[in-house]
Amino acid sequence: MPFCSQCGADVTGTQFCSKCGAPQGESGTPPQAQVPPQVQAGGDDVPDNVLGVIAYMTPIPAIIFLLLEPYKTNPFVRFHSFQMIFFCLACFVLSTVATIMGVALSFIGMTSIFAFLGIIINMGSMVVWLILVLKAYQGETFKLPIIGDFAAKQAQA
Repeated sequence: MPFCSQCGADVTGTQFCSKCGAPQGESGTPPQAQVPPQVQAGGDDVPDNVLGVIAYMTPIPAIIFLLLEPYKTNPFVRFHSFQMIFFCLACFVLSTVATIMGVALSFIGMTSIFAFLGIIINMGSMVVWLILVLKAYQGETFKLPIIGDFAAKQAQA
């Protein structure tokens, strides 16, 4: 059974589609589905920008990308994976220092200052993380101060 090459309607015995009016050849062919190459069956090509975003979800995919063969040789993915790992370490250190200082100075009534500092650190980390995800999605290698340089060195190694 022939189909319109434009809209997929049945065009049996006609030269023009009765639905869209497109001219038909000797036998109409079904319209070809336009599927992006990265989601076609059997294709494992995921765009670099998507891999960069996935690297920023948690440190786990970042570590996995650094271990698996197709990704560990990709400089874009390596950079974002290393930057995520270093960013998580920096956030952990800053939060830990703020907590320790809050506990250590609680006897003189300065706990609320370090509690507020902890909130600021967490909110700032979230904003920076969102910027990193957006920049990775845009295909940019946005470097954080200090951390970005370490990530770039590791990505080139």
